[in-house]
Amino acid sequence: MINIQTPRCGSVTVHLTLRARCPRRLHRHLWMAALWAAQCDVSLKHGAICHAATALPDRVIAVWTLPQQHLRPDFGQFEGDFAASIHASDNIGDIERIALKLRPIRHKSHILRYVDDCHFAPVRYGWAKTPDDWPLSTFDKARSSEMILS
Repeated sequence: MINIQTPRCGSVTVHLTLRARCPRRLHRHLWMAALWAAQCDVSLKHGAICHAATALPDRVIAVWTLPQQHLRPDFGQFEGDFAASIHASDNIGDIERIALKLRPIRHKSHILRYVDDCHFAPVRYGWAKTPDDWPLSTFDKARSSEMILS
């Protein structure tokens, strides 16, 4: 379960993009479910607060606030945790390539912009007409917590 809260002091908020190709023999919906589950597992493992998350066929986009021990996050550790979590999913074979970007969000005023960007990604990439149409997203929870600009 993803919890949408406000950032806390002594922490770092990041915009996360995980790019991973779907194995050819695997159905796209199973792959997206595996990416979604990996995002949930890794955020729980590291004690991150998830403000927004969306799983697309080739990537996961999220906005997390990491606790104080991750003020200088180890990208290799996060990437390895994502790969391990995806491998642990049923019917997922070898992953061709995985690339993780964690970009710190410098100003708290920019968090809502990144949350908005995350939720509207399915529309921007042509996978859905509205964010409501996309099932693997925290858009409904964000709307109820008023964390949406558009």
